[in-house]
Amino acid sequence: MLITVATLGLLGLFVLAAHNVMSTNAKLSGQSEHSLTALSLAQSLIDEMKTKSFDRGTTNPLTIILSASSFTPSASLGSDTLEFVPSPDTADADKKFRSAQVFNDVDDYRCYTRVVNTARAQGYVVKVDSISYVDPSDPENYSNTQTYCKRVDVSVICPAIALNKVGNGDDLPIRLSYAFTY
Repeated sequence: MLITVATLGLLGLFVLAAHNVMSTNAKLSGQSEHSLTALSLAQSLIDEMKTKSFDRGTTNPLTIILSASSFTPSASLGSDTLEFVPSPDTADADKKFRSAQVFNDVDDYRCYTRVVNTARAQGYVVKVDSISYVDPSDPENYSNTQTYCKRVDVSVICPAIALNKVGNGDDLPIRLSYAFTY
């Protein structure tokens, strides 16, 4: 009888441990899926930006820039008055964002935010954190003057990524950077 009770106790502990392992694996799998989706959304925005001109001064293909000082000054980076996109931008019925149709150069995306809902998770917030001129040979070094290189920093927050919780409960964003050159 004592052996039976001990065996049932060990079996119970084994089942409980197996349940904990499977639960942790399922949670990690879901978090990996959301993290990969967040990276994909950041890359998708950067890919959209790659289809645009480097600067408002280069939107005309016949324009030749002979000096970086001809580019838009840092303080003036951003969309023009006629390039209005609501914030946050959301996809239309055809799953297209207004930014793709309205913006015509990279720095139009300064302070841009979009919200993306997927079949598996709602509320991914994709944001362009910064667009800055950087040293073309070292994109980690920001420049106070115009250069032939602009660094774009994109972040994505997904409320479903529980592992990224910090002490105050905020989500840490997934970050991706890209250096555009002229």
